[in-house]
Amino acid sequence: MRIVYLTSVDATDDMAPSVHVRGTCRSMTELGHSVILIRASVRNRRKLDVTWLEKEVIVPFGAFRGGWKIFQLVAAIKLIKIIKECRPDVLYVRSSPSVIFSRLFEHFEIPVAYELNGTEILNHSLFPMMISSCDLVFTDSQTMTERFVDALPGQRHKVREHDTFVTDTHSFFSRDKDECCAELGIDGKKFRIIHVSSFQDWHDFETIISAFEQVSVSAKVAVELVLVGHGPQFGSIRERASQSPAGSTIRMVGRVAHQELNTWIGASDLALDVLSEQKLRSGKNLGAYKLYEYAACCRPTITAISSEFVPPLWAAKAFGLVPPGNVGRLAREINSVLERPDYWSGRAAYAYDYVRSYKTWKSATATTLRHLSTYLEDAV
Repeated sequence: MRIVYLTSVDATDDMAPSVHVRGTCRSMTELGHSVILIRASVRNRRKLDVTWLEKEVIVPFGAFRGGWKIFQLVAAIKLIKIIKECRPDVLYVRSSPSVIFSRLFEHFEIPVAYELNGTEILNHSLFPMMISSCDLVFTDSQTMTERFVDALPGQRHKVREHDTFVTDTHSFFSRDKDECCAELGIDGKKFRIIHVSSFQDWHDFETIISAFEQVSVSAKVAVELVLVGHGPQFGSIRERASQSPAGSTIRMVGRVAHQELNTWIGASDLALDVLSEQKLRSGKNLGAYKLYEYAACCRPTITAISSEFVPPLWAAKAFGLVPPGNVGRLAREINSVLERPDYWSGRAAYAYDYVRSYKTWKSATATTLRHLSTYLEDAV
């Protein structure tokens, strides 16, 4: 199958949309299909490795008034040329709703598949027009499907579900701790606890640091808390860490390159993913991405995310689950990892096997491709 993938995403940075586009396109090619990528280009972004693409078409997307409209016009012209010259089997679209794209898609003879990326797009004024011009609509969950049907009940027949809550196993994989520590120039003998985040207000650092303070007092080995990332809370958390009785064993790493993140996780013995109760109750953006990254690195993990997001893993107790804001419970779980390393390594190994089998871009994209193939077969 030859697929044209059209997106308004730059696809070269480390943000989730770019990772999504790269993961999907690369997996499509790994599964034996040909991909022509038409993507946006933002100034000063790095180049994309395109060895696995049949062709890459770059469209400028300027950060100025009118930049979005110019992108649409240029992308539409290039898309018409590509379809005429390459004769693809399907057009796959991940982009904001657009009048130009909608009117263009209506005249194409090939199927057009549109991927929903976030619930906010359902409220876009051009969303109904965009969907009416497409043949298939991909949603990432039953909840998203229900919201889509509520918004456009007459378009239910177009919906196909696929999984996008996965991890990039090309970037996240198991590594030897001593090797990672040597690469980073840090002590490999310490029991290292890592928390990776964008330092938003929903990351519960107070609970994490308070629990670590309790652990550092009772631990029989040298322990270290490593906080990786950067964001709005970074300054206040750095101040909190400096005033902590355990401050000398709290390492604030800051922002690291995407390819270096796997090394920091590999240099650790335990990973944390602890969110606030308010964030958990909201149910927004809880796709368990970070959990899957930790699991892909085969590291024991403690989290406060609800079991509804990853039920197979919870059923086997692959992760330690703690209530949000419960300092004592988190401290006890961390001590459990210190006291029963073999038991927790077994849990991490189960999570690792699960993620490598069911939560990769390749496994998720296989479902997407099955839907596309079935639609093409039925259309004959």
